[in-house]
Amino acid sequence: MKLQALTLILIVAFGISTSCHSDDDGPVEKEKTINGVWNLKNVSGGLQGINLDYNKGEVLWTFNETTGKLIVENNVITQGPKNIHSGLRSGTYNYEIKEEEGSKVLFVKGIKRGIITTLRESMKIDDGVEVDGFINEFER
Repeated sequence: MKLQALTLILIVAFGISTSCHSDDDGPVEKEKTINGVWNLKNVSGGLQGINLDYNKGEVLWTFNETTGKLIVENNVITQGPKNIHSGLRSGTYNYEIKEEEGSKVLFVKGIKRGIITTLRESMKIDDGVEVDGFINEFER
């Protein structure tokens, strides 16, 4: 009888210890750092309703939080909307992220690029213009 009681106590104790974790509310999307390489995936918005998809490797943004440098590799070779909306030309730029009204805002070469949101493997830069603004979506 003592063996059965001890076994029951051990099973209950094990069950309690493995079920009481802080992640019981489900997976939480944690905000990640922008440090690293990002591929431009999509540009959307504007008065014309632009919705352009980019292939991996066409436009790469590499952020280095330690140096405050952004290296852009823009490999779009076509002329037209895809080229026009691909963003910054290839080169190295100074960047910083400032807090404005509770949002993180990206500045490149001192020029406001937009509100930045990073989640796991995706990043959005919303230029914040109500009617005719653009959203740039990136992925790692």
